[in-house]
Amino acid sequence: MTLPAGLNSFCKRCKVLSFNDAAHKGFQATSAHDGEPQLRFHKGGERAKAFRLDFCLGDHYPDLPNLSKSSAEGCQSCEFIKAAILWEDSRRCIEDLIRIDLTRRSMVAVEVPRTRFTLQLQYWWHDHTESKAEHQGLSCLEILVNLPISRTDNTVYIQCPLEYGQGAAGRWLRLQPPIPSPLDGRVVEWMNSKLSDCLRHRHSTIRPPFCPDRLLDIRQSVTRLVLKDEVLKEGFERGSLKCSPRYAALSYCWGSGRQSEQLKTTKATLAQHRNGISDAEMTPVLRDAIRVAKALEIPYLWIDALCILQDADDSSDWVEQCQLMGSIYGSSTVTLRPLASRCCQEGFLTPKTLPTLSIPFQSRINPTKNGFYSTYVSHASITLRNSDKRAWDEERSVLETRGWALQESILPARVLSFGQSMIDFRCDDGCQLYGHLQSEPNLSTFTIGCLQRVRGTDQRLIHSYWNDVIVRKASRRNFTKVSDTLPALSGLAKAFRERLGIDETDYVAGMWKQNLLSDLMWTPNLNRTDRRTAGA
Repeated sequence: MTLPAGLNSFCKRCKVLSFNDAAHKGFQATSAHDGEPQLRFHKGGERAKAFRLDFCLGDHYPDLPNLSKSSAEGCQSCEFIKAAILWEDSRRCIEDLIRIDLTRRSMVAVEVPRTRFTLQLQYWWHDHTESKAEHQGLSCLEILVNLPISRTDNTVYIQCPLEYGQGAAGRWLRLQPPIPSPLDGRVVEWMNSKLSDCLRHRHSTIRPPFCPDRLLDIRQSVTRLVLKDEVLKEGFERGSLKCSPRYAALSYCWGSGRQSEQLKTTKATLAQHRNGISDAEMTPVLRDAIRVAKALEIPYLWIDALCILQDADDSSDWVEQCQLMGSIYGSSTVTLRPLASRCCQEGFLTPKTLPTLSIPFQSRINPTKNGFYSTYVSHASITLRNSDKRAWDEERSVLETRGWALQESILPARVLSFGQSMIDFRCDDGCQLYGHLQSEPNLSTFTIGCLQRVRGTDQRLIHSYWNDVIVRKASRRNFTKVSDTLPALSGLAKAFRERLGIDETDYVAGMWKQNLLSDLMWTPNLNRTDRRTAGA
């Protein structure tokens, strides 16, 4: 059987990276989706399967002498693996585990000591029912860094998604197409189609008309802040609000220290911002949000830093707007979530430079299926994960650690998330990654629309949603001020209270009078590895 062309740039050890479909007991099948021949491994279907490769290498962190030597001799794969291990997420996970082990042994080290490790590789394959799937085909190359420490979790898993390359390899292996720029014409068309379908069907969530007190008018070359009365006079007869104006809302992480410095609206700058705000005054994440909203032809944008008065000596407007957060995000045409931005100084439309590798392929089952596929470093974790692009981006996103961002992701009827490895649309009917098939909603993608599907007022189920989703997620998030915890849940509490059909006095500091005994009996999960401290 002909070996894949292009393996001459791989060392002898790394040649196993070219996926051997026959050795892994695959077979040819016909896709029910498009009638094309494709590779399968399970006739009945199986959610996930790992193929461990015949690859084992010992090396030392952080200098990696063996990988460095092979890279210098021309092995592109060793160069890629070396870059993956030295990538910031991977380094953080590795060094966290080493420091934890040193602390356990009552040892203190200013610098991480030189540590020996063993390296293994495996591929992940996901079978699926083609009509309802998040995963499909060969999805991920995983690099396993095994550390010699006396802990159960002594391995760092570096996930590298696989994408279409040249030739027939992509369709045969059922790889995902590369994610183009978020403002690529195909992506914009896809985003608009998802929004149009959702707005037309309205799904199960009906919200009363609402207009924020302030919005950014982005229709002209110069953005300006407009007041509610201006919006109503322009777009609604006699100022009557019969439907919500079309606006996008931004949910993002400000950052800390100097990273959080950005243009803000105060009493002193309100009049100036109503006249106009130049692009140069805005941070990259705000400029990118405006570009997305314009591409979607949405006339207005809501951003907290500019639409809430940010006076340090007067929090009255913040307190008032805080009570409206449920309506602000819940009534938005779409909420934008830049998962790839760690702070307001980082945009999310420009692709980040990541280590990449092109891998040759030649099917041993069907000789006509050959070519190349590519991979890149996406995520590192000390917990074995399935190969889910959404999970990768959410796990490494700073936004997913912020307390205020929780209700901003659950309350909207429609959300567009921009991650490092995916673009995701979510509404009350489910989720869809660009280039993937739509998946059904579940607890990990819980929305307020899920409450609308509860028959009658099934209080037991509604309370379980509150405890199993809201309290669990909020408990794992960070708040700059502890006093912000309950205000950051106020919009969610209002939505749950309305669905339960109870008075607002029945909600008490994150708990419910009718379920108070059960709510008071919660305990933290002390065995869970906290992603905020584990470097995941």
